[in-house]
Amino acid sequence: MKVMRKIAPLAVAITAVIGAQQALADYEGGDAVIRFGVTMIDPDSDRHRIKRFGDTTITDPDGIFEIDDLGLSFGIDDDTTGFISGTLLVADHWGIGVYVPGETTHDFNLRLTGDVVFDDEDFENEVLRATGDVGDFQMWLPSVTVQWYPVCVESWVQPYVGLGVNYSGMDDESLSSTARNFLIDNGYALGPRGARIDIDNDWGITGELGIDILFGEDSQWLVNFGATYMDVDTDVEVVIDGVDGDIRYDASADIDPWVFNLGLGYKF
Repeated sequence: MKVMRKIAPLAVAITAVIGAQQALADYEGGDAVIRFGVTMIDPDSDRHRIKRFGDTTITDPDGIFEIDDLGLSFGIDDDTTGFISGTLLVADHWGIGVYVPGETTHDFNLRLTGDVVFDDEDFENEVLRATGDVGDFQMWLPSVTVQWYPVCVESWVQPYVGLGVNYSGMDDESLSSTARNFLIDNGYALGPRGARIDIDNDWGITGELGIDILFGEDSQWLVNFGATYMDVDTDVEVVIDGVDGDIRYDASADIDPWVFNLGLGYKF
């Protein structure tokens, strides 16, 4: 499983470094921890191809070059928000964790790409590029995990790993007026709407790695660091207002964000 391949080596390394640090603070069954702070959600930086244009060829009027395999792709920026999370230790070393971030807004940019044939030579090249961010969408990524705390319950340094599920809620997807005008002006879309985008909600697997460090053996307050990998495989639809009605271009996108947390917490 790709989540565990990325999380497991980090978990082993942290456990090996801090596993020997012990004090009198307990992390026992029946305890609860609440955490709050700042989180950065960093989607996969790879470009996501919308494949519907694959059989399209465009030739210029003078016949000097042509463009094959015309395609549309998009990239997604990161965003920062707040989070709150909680863990109920159902037994020594084992807990149920709930993570709830704020909703984030992610800018995206679109590119028209293709294979340019110029003077009988093939150049795999970018054909057109819309400059800057051309739209945005909102994303909400709560998750529930089963957490394992591998060190002794008396330690005031408590690393943990978790595995569970996440929900990705997509909302307020929109293309900017600049992007719609770009498609209209270049003959790819007609009508007042130009084009619009829709991103589906999704459920996926989540793997997390974190550490709670209490402020001394008698303290209930702690600092928390965490990194979470979320499997978000969603469907994207771009709808272009064409001459004969709407033209729909569908694709799958692996958004797969890394989520990095920094916060404070309190153990009950």
